[in-house]
Amino acid sequence: MRRMTLLCACFLVLFVTSSSAQIASLSKFDVAQRKAAGPGAVYNVFISTQTIPITFSKLVKGSDGKYTVGAQLSIGYGYVWILGKMTALGDDDVRIDPGFFVGANLDVGVRNDGGEAKPAASLGAIVGFNIVAVTIGYDFLGESPYVGLSSKIDVFALKKNEFTEYWTKPTH
Repeated sequence: MRRMTLLCACFLVLFVTSSSAQIASLSKFDVAQRKAAGPGAVYNVFISTQTIPITFSKLVKGSDGKYTVGAQLSIGYGYVWILGKMTALGDDDVRIDPGFFVGANLDVGVRNDGGEAKPAASLGAIVGFNIVAVTIGYDFLGESPYVGLSSKIDVFALKKNEFTEYWTKPTH
């Protein structure tokens, strides 16, 4: 079981590495920023977006009151606020590198419960840096609180205009 958890973790890190630098649309940002931004211009940004969290391992409190590490593979839906850097790429595109993010998520999947695969459905908070996140929440089907190791793919990486800008400041 540990080997499977390790393989899932390695696959996820390799697969989700693209989420550390996601492409968004420059047209969504303030008009003054668009005029000033040439290719290579770098800004600090604070945005929010929908996200798809992927959890692959959880620390779960069992019915006996003890915490155990178990494999889990779940995917969900959430909303995060991101503090990071934006780099203008030209052609109305920017690259957003998330630095720190925090939000809420709801996910469903499969969890390991004493060697058996059982369904999982949970509600929690997600906090992280770059591509690595920790989810803290409650699994309703397993009836237990958990702490999970996760990553995420932001929806604006799939649809370039799916985010809200709060502020953008040039880096000097």
